[in-house]
Amino acid sequence: MYELIAAVITGVATLVAALLATQDGRQIMKEVAGMSKSEGAEGARALPAPSPARNVLMRFVFIFVVGAVTGGIFFHMAANAAEKISFTGGYKMPVGTITAYMGKVAPDGWLLCNGKDIPTQYKELVNLIGEKTPDMQGRFLRGLDPTGTIDVDGGKNRALGSPQEDAFKEHSHTVNGVLIPDIGDHHYDGGPTRVTTGTASAGESNPKGGSETRPKNVAVNFIIKY
Repeated sequence: MYELIAAVITGVATLVAALLATQDGRQIMKEVAGMSKSEGAEGARALPAPSPARNVLMRFVFIFVVGAVTGGIFFHMAANAAEKISFTGGYKMPVGTITAYMGKVAPDGWLLCNGKDIPTQYKELVNLIGEKTPDMQGRFLRGLDPTGTIDVDGGKNRALGSPQEDAFKEHSHTVNGVLIPDIGDHHYDGGPTRVTTGTASAGESNPKGGSETRPKNVAVNFIIKY
């Protein structure tokens, strides 16, 4: 609405400036002022006959005003559409939207997902998720799975925004023992020794790998719309 009003005001101001800039325009303004005085005097004198220049300029005024209004409507529609897809100024984007952002400071209309208190003036976001932003530092996003088909915790009434700690799926490995054959009696200086069949016990392997299990990734800041 503001864009339409601004377009009309701009059009009227431009029209007045155009009239004042020409001799015919100034004459028209004088004739319009004369019409007002004549009507106030209750027809004491006859109205001046319309001049050809006045007729031309009046048609110009009509076309100009219609064009300004039409242009204002299209300008408003374009601004409204741009606002809906705007990242920083588009308040039409749903409150609570989370997206990745390659910046250290959240842009206007957004907050960092760092677990901090949400300012009280952002009541719509507070009503949606509570008093703190979700803490997304070092975490991935995962779609809620209420059926538990993929996320086994999802079928246990997992709530939106609930964190899930790291885990390694349970599994087992087969360890084969080493059989030592019976090789009979052997004599050493200390007397006979008999080696019998046995099984070697499995010990711990040398640890390999890093401090966590993770896919290849790129660090970003998650931000949430308020």
